[in-house]
Amino acid sequence: MAEGLGLPVRPLRIAGAHWNLGHILIAQNEAEAAEETAVHAIEELRPHLDDGGDWVAMSGALWLVASVASVRQGDAWAARDRLREHALPAAESNGEGNVLWTVFGPTNVHLHAMSVEMEAGESAEGLSIADRIDVTSSPSLERQTTFYLVDPN
Repeated sequence: MAEGLGLPVRPLRIAGAHWNLGHILIAQNEAEAAEETAVHAIEELRPHLDDGGDWVAMSGALWLVASVASVRQGDAWAARDRLREHALPAAESNGEGNVLWTVFGPTNVHLHAMSVEMEAGESAEGLSIADRIDVTSSPSLERQTTFYLVDPN
């Protein structure tokens, strides 16, 4: 148990390590391995999801990794389904947060939805999503700055 948290943190930290590894694999053009890593970690978190909070947020963050991995493999529909069916409900139930530096919340899900559309070649849809994102609610100054560098409006 972590002092002050009242939660067994080992599985959560392991999931966070998988989240990091998933991002590394995506950056190395290993989308299939990133997807497998994220999905495996999500399965490991399932017994804890009824506890809500950080468990659900970490699961949602892993769904974002799986979504990006899907679109990188050419399956935009799987990416969209993962966002809609898993990541967005997790974000809506938790709100904005930063469990293990994932910056997971509704804003991050919407940023990923925009990214999925852009990577899928649906730039008009990506830009439409971008117009509806209020990035100021993100707890990450880096995400806010990056968004405004791309979209100065």
